[in-house]
Amino acid sequence: MAKSDFVKEMQENLRQQKRDHVAARKKFPDTWSLETSASKNWEILVAWVGERLAEINQGPVEPLLAYSKPTEDEFNITNKAADMSVTVKREANGNLVYEGSAASGIFRAQIAGNELTYSWERTRSTPTMRVTFGSMGVNVTLDEIGELIIRSVVTP
Repeated sequence: MAKSDFVKEMQENLRQQKRDHVAARKKFPDTWSLETSASKNWEILVAWVGERLAEINQGPVEPLLAYSKPTEDEFNITNKAADMSVTVKREANGNLVYEGSAASGIFRAQIAGNELTYSWERTRSTPTMRVTFGSMGVNVTLDEIGELIIRSVVTP
């Protein structure tokens, strides 16, 4: 294929993809708005966790829970008193993955009607977390996700 024919073919393919994309957005507007729900939920979760950590750290003589956010899609919590930590990452598909010294798992994003919900799938967790939140596959709210993450570094 000649270079100019190749370029023309790629340009036409891109134009068609753009037309298809626009048509899909018009046909399913709610689905497209849900794409932004994962980003909004992440921002809400990050703010909630930051606020709870600040409140918790007011109780001890010195702050014992350290918080850092090395990237837009990741944050870390470290428990200085117990040498425990957890890293939480947001995946492109909306899933929230946590990996810690005492617990790890995933909060799987799923569309339910016109909203984004999460189900909890743990790969490792403490007995206290299992008693408080039940078993795998349980649907959880953003507040419960935050609680699970903080408990994973505080409650052995």
